[in-house]
Amino acid sequence: MNQRQQTQQTVTQEQESSRTLERVLTETQKRVQQVNHSVESREDKIEDLLPDFMKGQSKRLIERAKLTFAKSAVLQECTPASFVKCVLEAAELGFAIDGRMCHAVPHNNKKKDANGNERWVKEARLNVDYKGLVAVAKRQRTVRDCWARVVLKCDTFTFDESDASQHYSYTPDLSASRDNVSDDVILGVLSVATHEDGWHRVDWMPWTDVCAIRARSPSSKGFSPWKSDPGEMGKKTGIRRLLKTFSDDPGLIRAFELDDQSITLDAVVDETIKRSPPRSVSEFKRLASTPDHDMTSGDDARDPEPTPEATTQPQTSAEPKQAQSDPDEPPTPEEVAQVFIAKIGKRRSKGGIDEDLEAAMKEIHSLPANDDEKMAAQRLVVEASDRRTDEISGKESGGLFPQE
Repeated sequence: MNQRQQTQQTVTQEQESSRTLERVLTETQKRVQQVNHSVESREDKIEDLLPDFMKGQSKRLIERAKLTFAKSAVLQECTPASFVKCVLEAAELGFAIDGRMCHAVPHNNKKKDANGNERWVKEARLNVDYKGLVAVAKRQRTVRDCWARVVLKCDTFTFDESDASQHYSYTPDLSASRDNVSDDVILGVLSVATHEDGWHRVDWMPWTDVCAIRARSPSSKGFSPWKSDPGEMGKKTGIRRLLKTFSDDPGLIRAFELDDQSITLDAVVDETIKRSPPRSVSEFKRLASTPDHDMTSGDDARDPEPTPEATTQPQTSAEPKQAQSDPDEPPTPEEVAQVFIAKIGKRRSKGGIDEDLEAAMKEIHSLPANDDEKMAAQRLVVEASDRRTDEISGKESGGLFPQE
């Protein structure tokens, strides 16, 4: 190959890399714009869904939803349609998607494409906080107030029921910590609902009953709020059981329906949180140093079975794939990795390499691709940055690499 052909090939590769990088950088912006447009175009629908006391506040809910999506990198990985669905469901309960009374929670969902191949798609699902359940009950005047307490074995507590009357006495040990306590020090959960007419309803759940519900929950098998916030999850369990005794309230029934649909997906959500590809170099190194997290393994339980093409076609070349030419198709993780590897190879300072490496982590993480593919691509960039850093470290003492 002569000098002219080599120059032309280099120019072509740089142009293709530039187009690929441009597609990556604008992918998130496109999703944000798409969500903004979808939510705004449904203003009338949101207004119709709002409870009577919130009529006229659809614009405020839309702005809150847009802000929540724009600020959350995790939600931006979800399909826009699933997030818009969360906004509509929250509006039906009179809530904004802002993490106060309810949350849009990402999870992985296995779906089939047009060719019948299964793939994982990240979608958002509405999760109603226990404070949201209480708010709906109070708003509907089902109860005047409702609360729950985690009772420790060191507290002073009595409960009795006779002649259709419930009586309890509760004096907490003010010196005992209630933050992330272990099972063996918790006695149970006390839940109380009061009514405007003066009567009250009490529910007592021994902690063994709460643990039994936790054991049946799919989320108990992975990283989950049951492990990080057992007390708060215990309160939610007690309040849910108490409020379900007010089964004649349609608003409360609907809130339970929306919350139930997310509870069945807790395990998938938790595994996503635990095993999601890293967004930064520090997170990459932390995952790589974790004994039970293999950065190169393909046996993640969430991954679909390999397609016949993937198992029968051997690798014929070790050279990187060529960048995709279709501008409407998102780039693959390996293509993005090659773009950043090319940029890193031209760097003359460690600072520039670190900037490219951090950008690569974030861009590859945001791609709609298999998590193992993302992590494999991230590893390629990390290895390339290490090699380039070693090259600079061996030469900069001679002044060959001025600071950028």
